[in-house]
Amino acid sequence: RAAGPFLPLQTPTAVAPPAAETPAANAPWSQRLILFAVALLIILIDQASKLFIEGWLAVGEQYEIIPGLAPFFQFTRTINRGAAFGMFQNGGLIFAAVAIVVSIVILIYNHQLPAGQTWLRLALGLQMGGAMGNMIDRLRQGFVTDFMDINVESLIDIPYANWPIFNVADMSIVGGVILLIIIMLFLDEDPLKQKAVPDHEPVTSTD
Repeated sequence: RAAGPFLPLQTPTAVAPPAAETPAANAPWSQRLILFAVALLIILIDQASKLFIEGWLAVGEQYEIIPGLAPFFQFTRTINRGAAFGMFQNGGLIFAAVAIVVSIVILIYNHQLPAGQTWLRLALGLQMGGAMGNMIDRLRQGFVTDFMDINVESLIDIPYANWPIFNVADMSIVGGVILLIIIMLFLDEDPLKQKAVPDHEPVTSTD
């Protein structure tokens, strides 16, 4: 090239576009079935325990499971026409409908989750199993059977420290929510999204 005040021509640097967020690939059925297995196990344990209590104790009757632990922990059969732990009484059909809607949402979300989300599927399975367990009670008999009675006030002199009477389904729902909160605190990004990797590195050329 001739010398002069003119600079040599340069080809502009080819810059790759920023990584886009695209839906992650769906997981195989072997992983999707984790949710169903957990939910089914919770439903079976919950219903079996309730049927056992219903055939053993009358409503309001108590039983000391481990000698010396009562009244801190004992079985007390009660009828619950509300939500978990006896809240919001006389809304059985509404809560049954809510449980169905929640279960459908969980199933859709489980279908969209990418591979490797085992703990999240476990949390969702616990919540779905608990919701379905109590829903079966409401459809079967119009109320939920509760029987696990923990009386914290018997050990610690704190007014109103008694825990509401609950069942296996309630435990499963709360456990699933706690696990879900832990997962959300330690997840850096949406599990339904993943960064798209560019096909080529940036290329720079000059004349």
